[in-house]
Amino acid sequence: MIYQRMKYPSDQREWVRAADEKLPELRAMAADAQYAAQTMFDYLQMLPPERRSSVLFLQVQEIYAEAMMLLNRVLYYENMRRLNL
Repeated sequence: MIYQRMKYPSDQREWVRAADEKLPELRAMAADAQYAAQTMFDYLQMLPPERRSSVLFLQVQEIYAEAMMLLNRVLYYENMRRLNL
């Protein structure tokens, strides 16, 4: 993915400011989501095979998808911040 630098310095400063405001919260949310996904996966692995259901697998997939989405948002803001410094 190629990120475009902002055209005007004021836009660059706005991006850096917005990223600085959002990144700490996004990082915390991504870490929590990754921990929740790992916990759910560990729980699923502890269950005997006959008790595992497709519903649990779908829940694990949804939790992992949310964790990946949050991680991608962190990476996006971090890269745009670094690009516009």
